[in-house]
Amino acid sequence: MNNRLINEYFIINISFIIIIVFIFLYSLVFSNNIHPIKSNCNDSVISACTSKGLSRAFSSILKLDFDKAVKYNKYSLYVFSFFFIQLILRIIFVVINYYNNKKTIVFFDIIISVILFIYCFLYFIISTFNLILISSSI
Repeated sequence: MNNRLINEYFIINISFIIIIVFIFLYSLVFSNNIHPIKSNCNDSVISACTSKGLSRAFSSILKLDFDKAVKYNKYSLYVFSFFFIQLILRIIFVVINYYNNKKTIVFFDIIISVILFIYCFLYFIISTFNLILISSSI
């Protein structure tokens, strides 16, 4: 297999690991409803924003308060699961790729990630499109 592809795959995985860890750290550090990155939902013309409360929900999930997380955002457990599973997968694929650098690893990674994305974000995406359709008909 092309050594360049292995190096790029490694860099991409490490980058995703760092990004996901920073998302979780952000949620832990700013967990008392003091989030420096403001939600676009407050300025939205749509009365019900699908992503509203996700930061607070992630903070609650990291504190293992799942009931509160669902109250903040009903899709939060799915969205959080995507990032958490991706973090684990990135670590696993870095290790597997280190010992067995075959192109099939990248292929399976893509397939698993796409399926996971569809599963975890399907209701979130459908709800967002429904809100857009409702708001455009008003």
